Amino acid sequence: MKPFHIFLIFFIILLLLLLISFISPPHGLEIVKGFTLRFPDYNKLIEKSGDKPFRDITYIVEKSEVMGSEKKKKQEESMLPAITEDDESGRRDSIIIPAPQGFRPDSLKKLIYPLSYPENDSTVIYPFFMKLDRIQEMAKPVRVLHYGDSQIEGDRVTSYIRETLQKEFGGYGPGLFAPEMVVSHTVSLKQSVSSNWNRFTIKDWQNGIIEHNRLGIMLNFGRFVFPDNSMINEGSLQEAEINFEPSGLGYPRVDYFDLCRIFYGFNRSPVVVEICTTIETDRIDTLPETRSLNIHEFDIGRRYNRFSLKFRGADSPDIYGISLESKRGIIVDNIPVRGSSGLEFSASDRELLGEMLNELNAGLIILEFGVNVAPHIVQDYTYYENALYRQLGILKALRPDMSVLVMGISDLSRKINDTYESYPNITLIRDAQKKAAFKAGCAFWDTYEAMGGENSMPSWVFSDPPLARPDFIHFSYLGSKVIGEMFCNALMRDYNQYLLSQKKSRIGIMEN
Repeated sequence: MKPFHIFLIFFIILLLLLLISFISPPHGLEIVKGFTLRFPDYNKLIEKSGDKPFRDITYIVEKSEVMGSEKKKKQEESMLPAITEDDESGRRDSIIIPAPQGFRPDSLKKLIYPLSYPENDSTVIYPFFMKLDRIQEMAKPVRVLHYGDSQIEGDRVTSYIRETLQKEFGGYGPGLFAPEMVVSHTVSLKQSVSSNWNRFTIKDWQNGIIEHNRLGIMLNFGRFVFPDNSMINEGSLQEAEINFEPSGLGYPRVDYFDLCRIFYGFNRSPVVVEICTTIETDRIDTLPETRSLNIHEFDIGRRYNRFSLKFRGADSPDIYGISLESKRGIIVDNIPVRGSSGLEFSASDRELLGEMLNELNAGLIILEFGVNVAPHIVQDYTYYENALYRQLGILKALRPDMSVLVMGISDLSRKINDTYESYPNITLIRDAQKKAAFKAGCAFWDTYEAMGGENSMPSWVFSDPPLARPDFIHFSYLGSKVIGEMFCNALMRDYNQYLLSQKKSRIGIMEN
C-alpha cells in the first residue's frame, strides 16, 4: 500500500470520529447496561487551555518570593559554569548558620492569606507566641509538630516552615523521624535501614497484630524484633541498623545538629546502641530494660555527611522517634500519616502522648488533613466536624499551654469528561474543619482559599514551573514552598501584632 493511501485512510477515520463527536450525546452512548461509549466534545477539542474555567493565580506567582527566587536562580544557573570544587558530600562546606535576628516588621512578605480565629480572638495562639518571645531564655528548644497526610510527605511544606522559623528564632536540625519512614528520601535527609525493621501503626492495633496502642508522638513505632509474649532468648542477639545522610536538596540548617535523642520504651532486656558519624564508631551505649518511656541522648554537635545507629539485643524496644536537633531555638517536626484524616489521636495511648508532648516542650501543633476525606462524598460532614473536634480537645487537654492550629483542606480535582473540576464537597469539608477548630479554641488557616479557591488546583498543575503534581491532589516541592510561604507570612504577621500589643500593654502599665 502506498503512503498516500495510508494517509487517506487515517484522514477518513479522523473525519468520521469528528463527525461522531458532533452528534454524540454529552453523556455518551450506552451500548449495554453498565458500559457507555463516550466521545470527546468537539468544542473541548479545539478549546484553548486558557479558556478553561480555572482560577487565575497570577497574583500568587507574581507576589511570591519563592517564585521570584526560583526565577532568579534559573537565570543565575544559566549564566554560571558548573561547580567542581565540592566536598566529599557533594556540597560546598561553607554553610554559615546566622544567629536568630528576632522578628522584623520590614521582613513581612506581600503574599499573605490571613489566619482566622474563633470570634476573631487571636489570643488562642498567644501561648505559642509567648514561647517565641522568650525563646532565648529557655533551657531547651520550643517544638512545632506538623502533622498531615500525604500532602506533607517528604518534608514538603514543613521544610519551608522550619527554615523560616529557625531563621527568625534560632535552631537547626531536621527534628523527629521514624525508625523506618514511609518515604525514605525527603528534601531534608535520606534514610536507609536494615530489612528487619517493622513499622506499626494504629491499624495494626485495630487488626490485632499488636496488643497495645502505645504509638507515641509520631503515631507509629518501630521494632527490629517482632513483638510477642514469648520468652526472649538472651543468647540470640538481633542486630539492626539505621543510616541517614543529607539529601542535598534541602535547606542547609538541616545538615547540622547538636543532639541525637532516641525516644524508646518497653524492651524486656538491655539493647546496645552504637553511633557512627563517618565510618568509625564514635560511641557505644546501652539502652536499659524499661517498661516506660525513656529518652537516650547523644551529644554530637557537628555537620554530618553520614550518620548511623546500630542496635544489638535479644529484644527490641518500641522506638517512637529519633530526633536530630539543636540545644536551643526552635525545632519543627514533619509527621506525615499517609491515608489519614487526622482522627488517630483519640485511639492512641494518651498517657504516652502527653509524656512526649511535655518532654518535647511542644509549643504548637499544626494539623493539615482533609484530602483523604474528599473521595467520600456526602451531603453532611457533621460527623467529621465532631470527630476532629474530639482530636483537638484531646491535644489541648494533654498540654494546656500549647497552641493548636488547623490548616484546612487544599483544592483537589477529579476528571469530569475532558476537564478537571474541584471535588464538589471541598467547601463542606473545609467548613467542618473550621467549625471544629473554632469550637475547640484553635486557630484556622484556609489552604483552599489561599491557593485560589474553586478550580485552582489545575492552575497550580499547569503553572510554569508546576506548583502541583499531575495527580491534581498533591503540591510539587516548589508549590509546597509557596504554601509554606503564605502560611508563614500570616503567622509572622500575627506574631508581630502580638509583640505590638504587648508593647502597648507594658507602656500602659508604666503610665498608670
